[in-house]
Order: sequence, then C-alpha cells, then structure tokens
Amino acid sequence: SFLIRVVLRPADLGRVSTSAGISYLFPAFASYKAIRASDPRQLAPWLMYWVVLSGILVAESWVYFIVSW
Repeated sequence: SFLIRVVLRPADLGRVSTSAGISYLFPAFASYKAIRASDPRQLAPWLMYWVVLSGILVAESWVYFIVSW
C-alpha cells in the first residue's frame, strides 16, 4: 500500500512519509520501550494497536483484491 502510493503520487511523498511515521515508526518505538519496561500495563495498549492495525491491513488487502477483481 505504501509503495503504491509513492509510485502513483511522488508529489505526496512528504505526506505519505509523515503518515508512515505516525502509523508505524512511533508505535514501533513505543512498543519497544514498553517491552523493555516489562510492564504489562504499558504493553497491552500497544499490542492491541498492532492487532487492530494488522486487521485493518488484512481487510484493506481483501477489499482491494475483491474490488480489483
């Protein structure tokens, strides 16, 4: 999805990079910090975030497959 957006609209690279940073990089860093802290209360919201995000990405890929078929 990220590569498709970059290839189709190179002018939007800054917006897509910011979106990717907010969607992936910050949560990955916060998840790493929560894992290092060994506190389940800090880790649970980030695990939930990754589960929800992966569900959305799977749904997006299936919808794209069905619509483009």
